Parts: sequence; C-alpha cells; structure tokens
Amino acid sequence: MRYNHGIIEAKWLNQWEQEPSGQGVKVQVRLIPKKEAKLDLENARLLLLSHFLAMVVAGKEPCLSVVGASEVWLEEARCLGLQFGTEADTEGVVEVLPRDYVEKRTRDKEASQSYLCGRLMGTQGMYLHDLLPDFGVDAFRVYFFALGPFERDYRFNWHGLAGAHRFLSRFWQLAQTGLEEADHPMPLPEQLLELQKTVEARLRKRKPHTALAAIMGYLNAHSTLTRNEVRVLAELHKPFTPFLSAELLHLVATV
Repeated sequence: MRYNHGIIEAKWLNQWEQEPSGQGVKVQVRLIPKKEAKLDLENARLLLLSHFLAMVVAGKEPCLSVVGASEVWLEEARCLGLQFGTEADTEGVVEVLPRDYVEKRTRDKEASQSYLCGRLMGTQGMYLHDLLPDFGVDAFRVYFFALGPFERDYRFNWHGLAGAHRFLSRFWQLAQTGLEEADHPMPLPEQLLELQKTVEARLRKRKPHTALAAIMGYLNAHSTLTRNEVRVLAELHKPFTPFLSAELLHLVATV
C-alpha cells in the first residue's frame, strides 16, 4: 500500500469534525502581521508549534485562541486538524509568541507558561494551501519540529520538507509488514522500551528534534516491524504526525 497522505488526512479530518474532542487546554497564539490574503507558511508553522507545545505541556488536545488572524486564515488552517475557539470554556493557559512581536502582547493577564518562537525565513510567496497537496500536514509537522529548538530562526529548505515526506512514506511501508502478521501479543524489544523512555524524556524537555532523531534512528535500523512495534511507534508519533498515527492505530486494531 502506497502512503497517500491526502486520503488519510481527509478521512480523519472528517471524523474529527463529526466527533470533536471538546474544549481542551487553552493556547493563546499571536500570528505575524502580513499583507497576504492567504495563510502563509511562517504563520502556519506558528499554529502547528502552538498545538505541539500544548500537547506536550498539558497532555491533551488544545483549543487555540488566535490573535492577528483573519477569518480566511483560520478557515484555511482548519485542514491542519486544529481546534479553534475563544477564551471562554477553556481551562489552563499556554501562550505562544513570535519572538519579534512580544511587545504586541494584548493579554490582560500573564499566561501560566509562555513560549517564544523564532522566525522561519525564506517563505515569501509560500502559502499553506498551495503546498499541502504535495506534502501533507504530517510532513510539514515533522519538518518544522525537526529543525531544532523553537526559539531559533531558520531558513526554509525544500530538501528538508521532501525528506520529511520520504521518512513518513518509509514508516508507512515498514508498518505494513507488521500489519500483515497475526494479532498475538509479543514482548516488546528492549531497544523499543528504551526508545519510549528516550522520546518521553526529550518531549518533557520540549526537544522534539532530538525525540524525532531517536525515532528515525530506530526505524532506519529496521527493515521490518512487528504488529506490537507498529502500535507503540504510532503512539510515539502522535505529537508529530496525528493523521498518520490515527490511521496506523486504527489499522492495528482492525486489520
């Protein structure tokens, strides 16, 4: 089976819209003011980083309250699988600000946890909806999170984005080997147990790039996976690739 991010993302977007997870931890996000009518790649990155940080900090699906976004931007961002809302009916506060726009903060009170994100350079004229059909949401997430610490500046690189898509395609193909075997519990290899601990520890330190590096290293060392390995790896991938993880966990349970 070929990895088809378009079909997978459309399927789970539809399901999540039919069965919303409800209001979760609130995230206040400030986007970078731009003249473009369409949602640009740098602001799309800020939305995805905000979602990731809230998942790591609070351990549950966040609801994003976005400052500085037009209705068009928010409508286009819905394909990312994010929930949007207002300050009402949410609990907990995480705030994400682009580093150069800290002084434009409009909150009446300080957030319980505040994070500064660096800039993504070299994205002029690049819009989310123009690029998603070729790469998919999960590939953008992997690319953005693998760049390095959030607070630094980065320059967009096509090779990195293409590499993220190839990595997901390989993970998908490896997972098919595990889905073909019978569903009988087997002990997890010690190497995978260590990987779980490593990824969890690095996520607690908010170092997704090192957590991803550990997962990539494990997959690169394998030519096949067991059914149990697919299940565990899909769970580890959830913060990075929610669509692909949802599909693999569904297949593990049903195939």
